[in-house]
Amino acid sequence: GRTALWDAILLLCHRIKVGYGSVVRG
Repeated sequence: GRTALWDAILLLCHRIKVGYGSVVRG
């Protein structure tokens, strides 16, 4: 339901932030 979808969105955003951070740090 909504909770599962919201969790997926938060997880996706988190992974994007982590990936972006690793790219910035090199």
